[in-house]
Parts: sequence; C-alpha cells; structure tokens
Amino acid sequence: MILWEPLEYVFPTATNWYVNRFYLCDELDVPNLPEAPWAQQEANALLTRSEDRLRSLESKGPGLVTVSAIIAAGIGAAIVEAGDDATLIGKALLGLALWYAAWSLAVPLYLVGPQKRSTIDVADLEFAAGLPSPTQHLAQVAVEAAQANTRRTQRIVNLQEAARNEVILALAVLLTWFLLGPATGLLERDTKPAPKVGGPPGTLPIRSPAAATERTWRLPVPTQSSTSDPMSALPHKRREPARPLPSSR
Repeated sequence: MILWEPLEYVFPTATNWYVNRFYLCDELDVPNLPEAPWAQQEANALLTRSEDRLRSLESKGPGLVTVSAIIAAGIGAAIVEAGDDATLIGKALLGLALWYAAWSLAVPLYLVGPQKRSTIDVADLEFAAGLPSPTQHLAQVAVEAAQANTRRTQRIVNLQEAARNEVILALAVLLTWFLLGPATGLLERDTKPAPKVGGPPGTLPIRSPAAATERTWRLPVPTQSSTSDPMSALPHKRREPARPLPSSR
C-alpha cells in the first residue's frame, strides 16, 4: 500500500496518515437487506457493536497520552541536563527521540474525547414514520451507520497503532543514548580531573568555603616549648627572692 514497507516503522504516524488519506478515504459498501425480521435485528446489533468499538477506542486515548507524556518528560530532562555537553552523536540521538516523542503526543491528544459516530437520530425516525415499512428503512439506515463507524474505527486504529510505535521508538532511542554514554558525552563530566587543593610546596593549603564551615578540634599548642620541665607551660605563682639573714656579731 506504500512505496516502501519499512517506512511504517521509521515514520509510523506519517505513513498511517498517508494510508488513511489515500487508501481508506472511501466508505464501505452498504448491502441491501431483505425484508426479514432477522435482517432488521442483525442490522441494529451491527450498529450497536460499531458504536461500542468507537467507545472502546475513546477509553484508550488518555492512557496513551499519559505514557507518551512521561517519556517526553524524560527526554526533555535529558536534553536540559546533558544537551550542552553531548557530542554530535548524542545530540542526534536526543533530537531523534524528541521527534518521536512529539509525534507520539500529537495523535493521542487529538483522539482524546468523544469521536464522531453515525447512528439513528430523530430525523431518521420522523422520515421512517411516513413510509409503508419503517422498520426496513431504519434497518437500512443502521447498516449504513455501522459501515461508516467501521471505516472510522479503522482510521483511528491505524493512528493509535502509529502513536504506540512512536512511543516505543522514542524510548528505544533514549535507552540507546543512555547506554552509549561515553560516545554521546553523557559521562564527560565524570572524566574531568578534580581541582587541586593547595599551592606550591611550603605554603598553606587553601581551604574551600565548604571546608571552612566544618568544625575541627585540636589540642592547644604552647608558644614556647621547654624540654627540661614539662610542667613549665602550666601557670604558677611567682616566687619572691629570699632575704639575707642578719649577721651575728
């Protein structure tokens, strides 16, 4: 259906949009029902099933949006934290992951909410009331509406499948960027040498502001050391000089 089949896995959303636009644009053929009770009953059941399928697709939209948003947030954080230090290969991988993440968010956001569906409305009932066989007319309208819903379901399923493939590709590219850390510049900061602390030999080391706030405990060092009397550093009372004794005559 496309020029190159692997394009569906390289550009999923664009490929499926092309298929929906040029190959699923026509509505399905509507057969003419016989005037029988079983045919009228099956026509109404067919319309009910087609509406249920559309309702089921609507319920899957929010979950797909949530998963896509989580992966897109992870890719955005990787670009902010390591985008400047990344090599050319790393920037290419991050850009490719961002591309897939953007496409994975575009389709689910569009599909969130009620989708257009065909059904039997009041105008059909009013028109059938003036016909000789109203049940047969309503059965034919139900078949036409069911076929329209079926074609619409096929288009939505293609877009949702493409969005799921975009999420898988975005996650795969992000994991590849993470595993190729040395080649993409992810570990470049860790390989830088640590700054030296201190100066030339014979000078005091320069303490960092973080180290200056640390409290250290040291024993007091006396300013004058005495090797003869270890107790000389302790404070003591000053002695008065001895007075000479009086001489006896």
